Amino acid sequence: MEWLKKNLGTPNLIFVLLPQVKGKIFKSSRQYYTFAWQNWGATLVDILHFLHPRMYPFFWVFPAGRFISTFHGGADVIAQRNHFVFSREIYNRVARTGWQKLAKIVAVSRLAKEEIVQNYKVAEDWIAVIPPGTDRLWGVEEKPNRTISRLDRNFILIVGRWQPHKNLVYALNEWTEIRREVRMQVECVVLCGQLDHDFDTRRIIKSFEAEGVHFFGQVPDTEYRWFLKKANCVVFPSLNEGFGIPAFEAVGEGNFIFVHRFTPICFFIDDEIMLQEVDMSRKGDLSSKLELYLSRSTIAKNSHGKEFLRKNGLTWKSTVDAHRMLYTEVMSKMVMLNDK
Repeated sequence: MEWLKKNLGTPNLIFVLLPQVKGKIFKSSRQYYTFAWQNWGATLVDILHFLHPRMYPFFWVFPAGRFISTFHGGADVIAQRNHFVFSREIYNRVARTGWQKLAKIVAVSRLAKEEIVQNYKVAEDWIAVIPPGTDRLWGVEEKPNRTISRLDRNFILIVGRWQPHKNLVYALNEWTEIRREVRMQVECVVLCGQLDHDFDTRRIIKSFEAEGVHFFGQVPDTEYRWFLKKANCVVFPSLNEGFGIPAFEAVGEGNFIFVHRFTPICFFIDDEIMLQEVDMSRKGDLSSKLELYLSRSTIAKNSHGKEFLRKNGLTWKSTVDAHRMLYTEVMSKMVMLNDK
């Protein structure tokens, strides 16, 4: 912060603070409010940008000229979950009642924008749609995981987490329905983030391991990219996504993806070579379509996924450029107001 104080006011520079990035600047609300109190009345940064709608109550007391928040859709704090009910209700109330304190809201997709307008009653012109980049893995070395490479068999890849709306159990049940019917010998690999999420999760993993499913927790990017490229297909069963980066990453690696019919990638892609829409809430829909896909004599991979994503501006360079333009626009409006 001393560097900011010393350089604030430098011509042609906009100072943006992202307090929720990895290695958080403020690890608690107490630190946030203490810093605000110690610098009351000052303007230490031009823009404070929250990267999700979990904003502290009275967030606007922070010594910043303007505030921006990125929303990943309405479900981020509205969806019913079993954990952190009280804190989610606080975040939800702050978002609903305090959004007018924001200079702009960033939505990660058009679908996310619709959810924000519907659930938070935000004016549409208050929202800028800026999708995240999907090219993080491009150029990353491909390195097989030793366990799965020893199997020397075809496999499908399921990507998700254990929260109910991520729908992993549905995808696993659908897979077990067809595993004995598929003509070729196909394994099932699951990337699920955590292997010891809670007792119920460990019980579920154990039961599906008995069915021949291979579970992996956090994997390095080298292995993740290898899984995406080598799988016969990728299943992304989430029922509610503001964007759904894994689905786009799979397409970028040339693979075929099964997604829920309301996932944002469906608004970008209608190419049957890349994607199959599924009603992931209906029993039997995934299993029937997955079995049909795997029974084909040849399984082709798409060769233009990266070019498609690049043309649609779904790279991190495009994301950064869009944010730079947004920050410039917000600061220009602030200067115009100050000049009046």
